[in-house]
Amino acid sequence: MFRARIAPSKSGFPTSGMSIPPKSFRSAGRVNPEGIGILYLSSDDKTVLNEVRANTFDYVCIGEFQSKRDIMVVNLSGLSSTSPFLYDGELEKYAANRKVFQEIAIELARPLRRSDSPLEYLPTQYISEFIKNQKRYDGIEYASTLRDGGYNLALFDEELFECVNVYTTEVTGIEYKTRQENLQS
Repeated sequence: MFRARIAPSKSGFPTSGMSIPPKSFRSAGRVNPEGIGILYLSSDDKTVLNEVRANTFDYVCIGEFQSKRDIMVVNLSGLSSTSPFLYDGELEKYAANRKVFQEIAIELARPLRRSDSPLEYLPTQYISEFIKNQKRYDGIEYASTLRDGGYNLALFDEELFECVNVYTTEVTGIEYKTRQENLQS
């Protein structure tokens, strides 16, 4: 798994500097309210580079993380494809909840724009706290909307993974993909 941090210079950060930020620097995220530490990791170095939203000429430290033990996570990206067979004869419950499951998966993966309020994450933070309080899950997995095929892990305990290697890379270019919106006046 991988984690990225935008670095102030080429020298980057040591492995000890790649975990969750100090309490005073923890901003609200899709899984955590402000001030609460969550270790966000991504499936590969390209996904994490997209997730950190680096700009051209930024230096980015990418840490490679290994799990210290087997973990159990809730895969929220799979909610939209939950099988009706899991409901064992209660297809009404499945039908009633399918749309809700799909909306939760979409909301969790949806990135915020710079102009959006952190309050936009309240629903997913609530769901995450509910999962965390079950005490049997170590985190949440969800699809990356910033890179097709990539996924992210949000871990409730940063001690579950350790950073085993760090390298610094410089962003030399970004390719934008656009979709034109027709505005009516």
